[in-house]
Amino acid sequence: MGIVEAEVNGTTTTPMVLLEAGEILSTPNFHNPALTLALDMVASAITHLASTSALRACTLMTARFSGLPAYLSPVGGGSAGYVSLQKTAGDLLAEIRVQSMPSGLDALAVSDTVEDVAPLSQHAVRRLDRQFVPWRYLVALALP
Repeated sequence: MGIVEAEVNGTTTTPMVLLEAGEILSTPNFHNPALTLALDMVASAITHLASTSALRACTLMTARFSGLPAYLSPVGGGSAGYVSLQKTAGDLLAEIRVQSMPSGLDALAVSDTVEDVAPLSQHAVRRLDRQFVPWRYLVALALP
């Protein structure tokens, strides 16, 4: 079982017995800020890649940069061709940026402040999942 899978599916009950894998994990999902920080960095990296993809999509439609007709249209003009795809790229990029807020910043002590800080790793995984859908569309827009 992978680290992310064990942490996300784990409970704070000690121990966690995985019959099929023949493993016993003593404290899965108890205190795993390193996992949350790693997932937060992946979200940040995806956001940087998304910004590059959005810029590439817009650059392909800009005649002076690409050498292609403006907005990839033989007619040209601000309402011709694929100009609306630049707005789509901006919208997708905004959605990806919203999902890049670090999960680890919202951690707080749990169980009447007796237990360690819960680092919200499950939230970080769900957030990454929500980032991948618009990112795939944005990358597709940037393909030549």
